[in-house]
Amino acid sequence: MRNPLIAAICLSAIMLGACSKAPEADNATAVNDYAAPGPTGSEAPAATPTETVISAPVAEKEATPEPTTATAPPVDTAAAANEPKAAEATAAATTPVTATGGDVIKGWKAWRAAACERCHGAEQQGMVGPSLIASMGKLTKEEFVKVVLEGRLALGMPSHAFLAPKIDDLYAYLKGRSDGSIPNVRPDGA
Repeated sequence: MRNPLIAAICLSAIMLGACSKAPEADNATAVNDYAAPGPTGSEAPAATPTETVISAPVAEKEATPEPTTATAPPVDTAAAANEPKAAEATAAATTPVTATGGDVIKGWKAWRAAACERCHGAEQQGMVGPSLIASMGKLTKEEFVKVVLEGRLALGMPSHAFLAPKIDDLYAYLKGRSDGSIPNVRPDGA
C-alpha cells in the first residue's frame, strides 16, 4: 500500500470485524471514503478516518417471571377505621384549602395584589389599620364584605370595590388567619 493512513484504516477495520459482528445497515454511519485530491491532481486520494457505530447485541427474548399467588395480609380493623381519615388528610394536603366558601390561596393572592399589608401589617397584626387577626373574630362575613367593598373613609379605610370577584377567597384567607387554621402568612401551596 502506498499510503500509511490507508493501511492503518484497513487494519483497524479488519481488527474491528474480527472482534465483533458487522454493524447493521441502520446502525452504520455515512463514510467519506476519499479526501479532495492534492494540488497537482496526480496524487492518489487519501482516505479520511471515520467513526463506526457498533450496537450492542439485543437479547433474544427476555425471561418473564412466573406468576405467583400471594395471600392477603390480615386485616387490622383499627387501621381500617383510620384509613378514611388518612385519605382525607392526604386529599386536603393536595387540594387548595377552602374555608367558609373560598380558596385561601386565591385569597392570599388577592391580599398581596391589593397591598393590604401596607396598612394592616405583613402578618395582619395591624399598623395604621387595625389588626385583622382580632377584627375577623368580631366581624360577620356581611360586615367584612361591606367594609372592604365600600370602605370606611372616616376611619381611613378606602373602598376596594375591585376585590368584589375575590371577596369570598379573601374572607376565607383572613378568617383562617384569625382563627388559627392558617398558621403561616403565606398558606401552604401558595
